[in-house]
Amino acid sequence: MSNLLVRTVSGLVFVAILFAATYLGYEYLTGLFAVFIIVAGLELHRLLLSESNVPKWFISGLAVMVFAGIVSLFTKQESWAYAFLGLSLLLLSSVSSKFGIRAVGHVLFGGIYLALPFATFIMIGFIQSSEVYSFVLPMILFILIWTNDTFAYLIGKYLGKRPIIPAISPNKTVEGTFGGIVFTIIMVFILKNDSISVASWLVLAVIVSISSFSGDVFESFLKRNASVKDSGSIIPGHGGMLDRFDAFFVASPVAYAYLSLVY
Repeated sequence: MSNLLVRTVSGLVFVAILFAATYLGYEYLTGLFAVFIIVAGLELHRLLLSESNVPKWFISGLAVMVFAGIVSLFTKQESWAYAFLGLSLLLLSSVSSKFGIRAVGHVLFGGIYLALPFATFIMIGFIQSSEVYSFVLPMILFILIWTNDTFAYLIGKYLGKRPIIPAISPNKTVEGTFGGIVFTIIMVFILKNDSISVASWLVLAVIVSISSFSGDVFESFLKRNASVKDSGSIIPGHGGMLDRFDAFFVASPVAYAYLSLVY
């Protein structure tokens, strides 16, 4: 089976699971994302702290607690929010006393880097109504990120000639990057509704494309710095959880900030 076929099949299965959770409600997303965060945290430990004595689960633990705290706070479950955020502070205090301030910086970065994107994705579901979750905007955002990622990869692979950032990610090309933007714009015109103006949808497509590219490049930087090709191997054809969500880690918070302004 070719790598492209493996990548396509595993990607479709992954998308189906995420779509189902997004449609069923934020409670399902919260549980699914907690699992994703745990796996991604273990991978991030490998990139940031593989040569340290910091336990592998610290980044995952902090990220899950920060994520749960943000979601609890946003869904008006204040007691749970304070409990999770309090536990986060205890974990950081433990890291500081045992492993030093440098380790605290890495663990804190990892916790926020993983927690914030997943939390803001859920929060996007409440933008149109603070009381009622809607799957529409989160679903649109995910499709736009996936469209940009897919077409940037395909166009770059088959038509790309000019590397855009060869020092960090030699496989990313000018042609692939702009192809991703064009197809994301096309997709937003297919998916748009009347809740905001056409111009606002167009801006969203461009913002998602640029932030997705930034997330992809940043994760490539982390991997290059750690001298690894993939963050993991849990998703056949894609690599690790960080590899699958690299664009999402920047696109989700940026999209939430933008949509909060236009709604």
